[in-house]
Amino acid sequence: MREILSIFTPVIATIATAYIMAVLGLVLPEVFGVLEGIPQWMWTAVLLSLTVSVYKYRCY
Repeated sequence: MREILSIFTPVIATIATAYIMAVLGLVLPEVFGVLEGIPQWMWTAVLLSLTVSVYKYRCY
């Protein structure tokens, strides 16, 4: 059980961080104006790469 939690905790934290940044980008567009210029698929690629790197790191 601890192994499963050690894999999913960083993944959930990454997704939560991306969600919070997206909400802040909607609320404060003048501060996060740079985020609007990035294509939408880029966030999916970033989250996928972070998930794979966490999985590789945890599985040695």
